[in-house]
Amino acid sequence: MKERRLSYQDHEDGIATLILFENEKIIERFHKDVGELPDDAAIGDQYQPEIEDGELVAMQYDEELTKKKQKEVEDAIQRHREKRLED
Repeated sequence: MKERRLSYQDHEDGIATLILFENEKIIERFHKDVGELPDDAAIGDQYQPEIEDGELVAMQYDEELTKKKQKEVEDAIQRHREKRLED
């Protein structure tokens, strides 16, 4: 089963970069005007995408997945810190 998610990665000059993952493999990048995102959108947020004919037509915020991905990043940072202390 293919699991898709859309990750809000960055924004610059009012343009948001969203990366589409399929089973943790990057499939495509989308660039959207920040004003088209939900008002409370933040970098790191994860969404369930709706794509039609290669166009991103909708995205539904996924709170559980966002928390999971944030925890994975925090855990990786902690492992890195611990490794540096060992060296």
